[in-house]
Amino acid sequence: MSSTTACGYDFKSGERYLVYASRSSGELLPRVSLCSRTRPSDAAFDDLELLRAAQQGRSETRIFGSVWRSDHTSANAGGSTGLQSGVKIVATGNGQEFETVTDSSGWFRFTRLPLGQYTVRAWLNNHFSKEGRYAPTLSAQQGCAEVSFHFNAGARVAGSLTGPDGQPMAQATVVIKDVGLPKTVDAQNAGLFWAMTDRQGRYEIEALPPGRYSVGISSPQTSGADVPYLLVSPRQGTATARRAPLSVAPDQNLEGVDIQHPANIELQTVSGVVRLPDGSPADAAVVVRDAAHGWLLQQVKVDADGRFALKLFVGQSYRIHAYNFQLGHHDDQHSQPLTVLVGQKVEPLELRLAWPPGHVRR
Repeated sequence: MSSTTACGYDFKSGERYLVYASRSSGELLPRVSLCSRTRPSDAAFDDLELLRAAQQGRSETRIFGSVWRSDHTSANAGGSTGLQSGVKIVATGNGQEFETVTDSSGWFRFTRLPLGQYTVRAWLNNHFSKEGRYAPTLSAQQGCAEVSFHFNAGARVAGSLTGPDGQPMAQATVVIKDVGLPKTVDAQNAGLFWAMTDRQGRYEIEALPPGRYSVGISSPQTSGADVPYLLVSPRQGTATARRAPLSVAPDQNLEGVDIQHPANIELQTVSGVVRLPDGSPADAAVVVRDAAHGWLLQQVKVDADGRFALKLFVGQSYRIHAYNFQLGHHDDQHSQPLTVLVGQKVEPLELRLAWPPGHVRR
């Protein structure tokens, strides 16, 4: 028989458990709560050691925990989650530093530590480290703490977004796109990762496969408008790079990828018409890409007369083309792409659809 009284696992017949319970004055039976530290005895080593020390009148300090790694990424949706052995753990406090590694079961422990506050950090490799969610304090009243770490497979990019005045920009969207993926309509959402900034303007994007990424933001200044992402040049350290792709290595931890919103942004309407090979209006979609790296930024449907109007950012270059989505996948008609630098005078565009070379109509 089994029960789900405890939180996170089933009780199984024949297994031994360490059960946490409490009993108030006047109660005959002890009381258990749904989510507690109740667990199988073979997973309660640190709890049992501390209880034995208390029974013997010994005061023992201990920081312990586990390291988990999830292999779920956009490139590996069926990945696994498990405890990670051999991970370096460093605890710093009271002017001292203590180091250990996770054992074969993915657990670590520091014992007999001086009382005080500690910072605990796990080093998955030379690139990637992560600090515990809180800084545990060991005191005479509470001499133990558990700190667990959860890593997503892949790299991490983190930084802050500030306005032109240098103040944090909260609740804005930061997006990065793997520009090394095939430039096809079908791959428009592949390799796209995003995060919302917090109240301090900070963002964090995890589980990134290695690659080359362009960076964009959803500008609060254009909230509610149907516009593409505003492509930006993040700073790393004190240098602001040209808008070149951000190179990310396997499991790399890129901190300080900071973004400052441009002081002045302006939108310009770029309009045009899409025509079939015979010159009649087409029922088509217009695709807007970053001219430099091919990032698909926007896709809009034309009206009944084949016309479209795009609101694009002045000063940025776009590659615009159209395709006929009414046909089957193998019978797509595409127009030649046109490169547009917004800000210069742009005449209405005419995108003429054509059959691909060598196409045989069915």
